[in-house]
Amino acid sequence: MSKADQPDRLMIDATHRKAYRTTASLLKSSSSSVYQANEGCLTSKLHAVTNGLGRPLLFFLTLGQASDYYGARRLLDCVSKAKGLLTDRDYDADWFRNCLKDKGICPCTPPRTKRHNPTRCPTGR
Repeated sequence: MSKADQPDRLMIDATHRKAYRTTASLLKSSSSSVYQANEGCLTSKLHAVTNGLGRPLLFFLTLGQASDYYGARRLLDCVSKAKGLLTDRDYDADWFRNCLKDKGICPCTPPRTKRHNPTRCPTGR
């Protein structure tokens, strides 16, 4: 991505994708312990960074059991010149906020419900 293409504000989120038995072609082998442990389906998680209009810029695919922090850590290096990053509360961690602030990015993340000292998102445009 060139410097001219980088928007001022970005958004990051993750979603689960499920592959069913017929699409994964695992009907033939019923002895797969991983397959049985996941109750008949395989999952993956797609982490995405979008611009302020919701247009996708970057993708990262992980196992379905992977934390959102894992994908965020991998995508963090690619999000260097934005002024702000909008996330959901799954990304509310002090280390993540500090990494963004070190890069000069203003984090806008709603606090988790159990956070003792919630921070506020900046409201300026």
